[in-house]
Amino acid sequence: MDRPLNPIVGCLSMEAGEPTQQAEHAGVGEEVLEKTAYVEEGASVLGAETLVPDAASEDERDVPMITTTIPAYAIPPISVPSNQKNTDVDTNTTEVPPFAMGDHVYRLTGPFGLSQHHGIVLTVARNETSPLEWILEIADFDALLGAQSDLDQNEMRQTDCTSTPQHAGTVEAMSQSPHTAELENADAENLESVDNHETPQKIDVALTSQYVREYRTSDSTVTWHKVQYHARWLRRHFGRSGTCTAAAADAPGMVRARVDFLLHHPEALPPYHMLQANTECVAVWCRTGTWATLQATSWLAVTAAGQAKSAATLATVAASTTVTVPAAGLWGWMGYTSQASLAVTQPHLLPAIAAYGAVTVGLPLLFLQKAKQKWKDVTVQLNTAFWDWAQSSEDFVESLLQWSSQHDPVVLVD
Repeated sequence: MDRPLNPIVGCLSMEAGEPTQQAEHAGVGEEVLEKTAYVEEGASVLGAETLVPDAASEDERDVPMITTTIPAYAIPPISVPSNQKNTDVDTNTTEVPPFAMGDHVYRLTGPFGLSQHHGIVLTVARNETSPLEWILEIADFDALLGAQSDLDQNEMRQTDCTSTPQHAGTVEAMSQSPHTAELENADAENLESVDNHETPQKIDVALTSQYVREYRTSDSTVTWHKVQYHARWLRRHFGRSGTCTAAAADAPGMVRARVDFLLHHPEALPPYHMLQANTECVAVWCRTGTWATLQATSWLAVTAAGQAKSAATLATVAASTTVTVPAAGLWGWMGYTSQASLAVTQPHLLPAIAAYGAVTVGLPLLFLQKAKQKWKDVTVQLNTAFWDWAQSSEDFVESLLQWSSQHDPVVLVD
């Protein structure tokens, strides 16, 4: 009778001088591929599919036998949940970036990282020519708003990203991605006549050099972080402003559609403003459909609260502080003194404290109220223009479904 091979998945069974031990299948129902490797002195033959003979001869008992079993199912693909907590990726490493299409990301810029630069992830793909290298394509909202990007030439060379042309129809590529390779062969007239109803793939090719930056994990020095949406109370109040919000994000396909609308119609955006129209406003609108800046809202509110506390503290100090003054009446003529409140002896301090509180508390609240009104107006304008564009676009629904189906934390390029 035939001797059954050892079916234990992932194990090696080797016994010199003895035939393979009998074992019964564990009953898990997995289809296994049994391969036997015979190891001889000075040579080895691997991968030969064989059957164990009915009876092992004396010569065969002297040959060590290795029996391996390999599961037939494939290794599951790498998957990173898109709603994970705030994470960051250092593009100097070769690990899989924990980002997905439609993620709102930011990086720290300026002295001591006091300012932030925001964008939306468009593609996370493995490089075709270098398997250990990952490519991130991120929408550059500095270029859309017409603001001066803080990336100097040295950083742009290190990040191997596409530069932003100053005029429409000008192509100046610094990377050799599939998108920019086609752009190098295109002339200015073709770029100026981009049809709004082209497929998403053609749209990306025509607009990459203008508004999309490309970062490679092998030579980039830029570290991107992901903004956490639907964050809890503790995270929102103790985290850095602009890195989390209680708002819920829209579906990735809708986020990608809004980015595509802005890539086609950058003129729909208002001029750059530090509080009312910055890169964070654009990213938040793409992610939620509401034009606002989390960082400015938090900063203005905290500033107003801090100044109110300062004004109240000054008033309390003025009222509680006592000074030595001459006693009233005859006792004062005789050199006696008494204690009195500073606010009583210096009555002009109270109007000064009141004016200080009105200015330091009122101005941030006034700026915040003005900014909120501007955000509300821009939200209505952008949403109206976006849906008008969607209704007039014949390929909008098809593109939206395609982007939604392509939403995968890691898109492997074969």
